Amino acid sequence: MNYQHVLLLGAGTIGKGLLKIGKRQLSSFETISVLDLEPMPESCHNGYKNIDVHVGDAEDLDLLTYLLKPASKRAVVINLCSGVDAVRIRSHLGMLGNAAYLDTSAGLLPDRSQDPFDSLMNYNHTYIDSTYPQWICWGMNPGLVEIVARRLMLEGNTNSDREHCVTIYEHDSLDTATKSGKLGVGWSPRELIEEFMITSNIEIKNGEFVQDERRGSQPIEVCWGDEIINSRMVAHEDIWNLGLLPEVRSARFTYALSPGVMEVLSGPVAVARERLEVPEEDVPLIGKDRIAVQVLNGSEEEKCLIWETDHAAVWTQHGVNAVQYQVCKGIQAALELLQYSELGLLGGTYCASTLPLNQGDWQMMEKVFSLNGIDWRYRDAPSLETPC
Repeated sequence: MNYQHVLLLGAGTIGKGLLKIGKRQLSSFETISVLDLEPMPESCHNGYKNIDVHVGDAEDLDLLTYLLKPASKRAVVINLCSGVDAVRIRSHLGMLGNAAYLDTSAGLLPDRSQDPFDSLMNYNHTYIDSTYPQWICWGMNPGLVEIVARRLMLEGNTNSDREHCVTIYEHDSLDTATKSGKLGVGWSPRELIEEFMITSNIEIKNGEFVQDERRGSQPIEVCWGDEIINSRMVAHEDIWNLGLLPEVRSARFTYALSPGVMEVLSGPVAVARERLEVPEEDVPLIGKDRIAVQVLNGSEEEKCLIWETDHAAVWTQHGVNAVQYQVCKGIQAALELLQYSELGLLGGTYCASTLPLNQGDWQMMEKVFSLNGIDWRYRDAPSLETPC
């Protein structure tokens, strides 16, 4: 094993989900620490040995130093906090010198904003001089979708730069009311509102980053089989990250939720903040989360992989919704690689698009996907109303 200690920052929707379904990975560490702004219910850490829970701020650098001692133990820090300056945390870890780092999203700029998006992503990719790896944006999307896109591009067996068009589609049909009568969503309503209603859409066009001048996401129709889904073109970290690859000519992300949620997200921000909520853990769920990764090469040859997860099935089996499940699978896959492969000791700052992978690494990636039930399948791709 490469690491002996794990520190989980943030026990919110995704953090609690990881504690439920990531026991095999987390239990591979000798000791586990959890840090959150709020006390964590005892039920969340039952079944773990050598776990300690702390209340505090993930950006309290003195507290991070304390939690990562003794220095003789190499640690992995998993940052699942929303609303923090992740680069500030990463810089401190680089200085401490005994920890790898993993997160699932871009976090905040130093001024506590997320806009403009290009400034956020440039800042998020700040290189940290760290002995151990720092993996940023390693969830589902961003994260696993980038690995899948890279795999599909390799299958295309082409050599020309700026040749591939990548489209990431997500359709989350979760249709569940919370106990208070609000509309259920699978992850942070605050972050969802930021994506849909505030941050301008971004795309990669002809190898260049392009941000829409209009505020918020932009409507577009997507055909999933015979079903026409009213969707949005949304700014997303995976699209920026894919744009770092020389073989990507264009990239974009489309996102749709249940009709009721989409209607709320088309109205005033203040109303959306009042109407959306993650369902309580004992509320039965209905719907599926479908994610597709489509790649077109220069010869217009298309390949597509789709992963479909049923909310009710994973809620019944694991006590999580499909969004939690898929994001946690990205974290679990990353932990496997950090803990058991040479990649886990490769110093540097990487996202899933830029992590260097040789043939042996790709073979291990396939094993990790299979071991963790990451179930991508070849299907016909969804289609947009406009060509790539």
